[in-house]
Amino acid sequence: MKAGDKVRSLIRGLEILEAINRHNGANLNQVAQDTKLSRGTAYRMLESLCDAGFLERRTNSNGYWLSARIPSLSSGYRSDAWVSQIAEPALEKLTRAYAWPCSLLIPTDLRMICLAHTEHLSPVTFRRRRIGLAMSMFDTASGLAYLAFAAPETQANLLTSAPTPAKAQGKATAGLLKSTLTQIRKRGYHIVDSPDRGSVLSVPILVNDTAFGSLSLRFFTSAMSHALAVNTYLTPLRQAARDLGDALESMSAHPF
Repeated sequence: MKAGDKVRSLIRGLEILEAINRHNGANLNQVAQDTKLSRGTAYRMLESLCDAGFLERRTNSNGYWLSARIPSLSSGYRSDAWVSQIAEPALEKLTRAYAWPCSLLIPTDLRMICLAHTEHLSPVTFRRRRIGLAMSMFDTASGLAYLAFAAPETQANLLTSAPTPAKAQGKATAGLLKSTLTQIRKRGYHIVDSPDRGSVLSVPILVNDTAFGSLSLRFFTSAMSHALAVNTYLTPLRQAARDLGDALESMSAHPF
């Protein structure tokens, strides 16, 4: 296809979606800078993508976010070269060694998306979740583990758009969340109880010292305490996360 035959606006739209995904939410200036578009052109493209349902804006943020329509575009595609050959074997190794189901989650706007899991292999699976399941970033172990190690600008954008309760409680809630993230970053993991009689231990997957996603292990709360779970599973979970991060760094440095 000749250069003149390409639909330039379509290419620009895809570049904008890539930029917003890269930042996990971005404002007009960030998009214009990343795509080398003028602010006016970038603004019109962003608003068109909002009208089409691929982006959304939130009342407490001046940024743009990928909408719930975006994951449907990738159904059937999971970057198999990495997921099936590297990520899934790493999760399976953990489950075979410790029995508990493990999950790999990555961020999409204010949610964490389950990219792979081993619930089909675990003899103690709580309930079978589908690949692509979206969960809140702000009240899950995987989301907070990711958020604590996200790039500063990304973290600031996400915190600005975090859902808050009544206005009177909003400031206190924001302060508590920042304090929680500081603690998570200091200890390098997060662990929470879930509504299904289970607990989740999560560590960040770092690529070039910045969070790419999270690796989680779920266990029955009645089977062991948080302290015992951390003592037993944190080291192998961290090693698996490091191996995944190293693989992603290598792929980024040598894409072909």
